[in-house]
Amino acid sequence: MRVDGCGYVGYAPPPQFDPLLAKLICASNSSGTFASALDRTLRALDEFHVDGVPTNLAQLRAILRHPVVRDGDARTTLRAEERLEPDDTPAPPLALLQQQAGTRAGDRPAASPTPLPGVAVADDQQAVACPLAGAVVEVSVYEAPPVLAPNPHDPADRRDEALATLIPRKRTTTFDIRRAIALLADTDSFFEIGPLWGTDQVAGFARFNGHPVGVIASDSRHANGGALTADGCSKLTRHLDLCDLFHLPVVNLVDNPGFAVGLEHETRGTIRRGAEWMVAFAQTTVPLFTVIMRRSFGVAGNNYATPRSQPSIRVVWPAADVGGIPPEGGIEAAYKRQLAEAADPAALRAELMARIESARGPLGPLSKFQMEEMIDPRDTRRLICEWIPTAYRLVSQPARLVPRALQFRP
Repeated sequence: MRVDGCGYVGYAPPPQFDPLLAKLICASNSSGTFASALDRTLRALDEFHVDGVPTNLAQLRAILRHPVVRDGDARTTLRAEERLEPDDTPAPPLALLQQQAGTRAGDRPAASPTPLPGVAVADDQQAVACPLAGAVVEVSVYEAPPVLAPNPHDPADRRDEALATLIPRKRTTTFDIRRAIALLADTDSFFEIGPLWGTDQVAGFARFNGHPVGVIASDSRHANGGALTADGCSKLTRHLDLCDLFHLPVVNLVDNPGFAVGLEHETRGTIRRGAEWMVAFAQTTVPLFTVIMRRSFGVAGNNYATPRSQPSIRVVWPAADVGGIPPEGGIEAAYKRQLAEAADPAALRAELMARIESARGPLGPLSKFQMEEMIDPRDTRRLICEWIPTAYRLVSQPARLVPRALQFRP
């Protein structure tokens, strides 16, 4: 006799599959018979002691005692053709399932904490509530998001006058980006995701004329003015991946001064997380509607405003202020030596600032075709609502409703 076993006191078999607790191999010597091998196996089975979980020991003993098996006619169809239940007593059709799935009270949590409604079956069928614990291994997301009917009390061409004065004239003054989202989206439709982490950035979902979209933006009221931190970059990366997975177009509201700088942000790996966010943004396949509301500076600001080379809608508000670096602090960095050597540093600084101010604003980028159109902020909702049906026709194409390919990330 040989026993290969894995059971031990305290072992908890996993509920996902039927485990092999032990394998018993018995043989008879050359002078014995097949019947003696069966008897030896039966004696060995009788000496097994397994407590706490159901086993098939009774079924195995019934098989070895059956006359058809003892006559040497063992075959794979035997259980279907012969009655091989323990002691040859009739058993209900579901006895095996009930035994294999049964557990001691308190051994394992219920498969579902909340009873679920039963499934309707035909009169000649029997419904069985499976007591085994389950795990979700695949979720089908290969469909376009559900669209609600337009709200007649919230028209697509609604123009909120508050948008005209939302951006302060003073560039260093903050404004409420969440209020901006609420003024643009369908009434009371904005749902923010992760408001307590990566707080320099805002991410969530909203509806425009009944169509769900993802929303991303920077929060100028944050302590660092909305500059991207490591957590902020990770937050945007996760949200963009989520929108891309569920085929949600993205409304991208830009007011970003660039990456946060300093020892703290270097220690936290802001640039590394930022590189991941930039690649994730470029890999996003859903349509984008980008609104450059105000600031777009540096590598981060440029990526926010122009995340990829594929065609997408990009408009600009009159308050747009774009460039390589904010002039307020950039002059000291870019012209440090000239200012130090100037006879009148204040006059030189004023001259440099005036030169930069003359080219500042959205008109320069507009003339170079970096931005498609400058719009009245009050028309933003109407333009997004005009764009959204086209965006949904794109995300609803059968070729797009497929698993999302995993791509390279730094």
